[in-house]
Amino acid sequence: MPEPIEPLVVDCREVKCGLIPEMQRLLASTPAASVEFLLPVRLLSQVVSVLGTDPGFDLEITERGGEVSVCFRRRAQRSGPALGYL
Repeated sequence: MPEPIEPLVVDCREVKCGLIPEMQRLLASTPAASVEFLLPVRLLSQVVSVLGTDPGFDLEITERGGEVSVCFRRRAQRSGPALGYL
């Protein structure tokens, strides 16, 4: 059985530009089961609006004073047919 991959924590509190593309790149490329981004509160609405509906991840947000932790947890892969509306 493969060893579990540690969660990835990324401190983005000092990032000035290019945050969303970098977050998208990290989420797409990491094998970690979860990725936690530390952000200033002022960027939360932008992050949730762009990345909050990713079907591959569950989103957990924790506010700590003037900062937030936005944790993306990879959803388990389904086995079997996808169910949908006709």
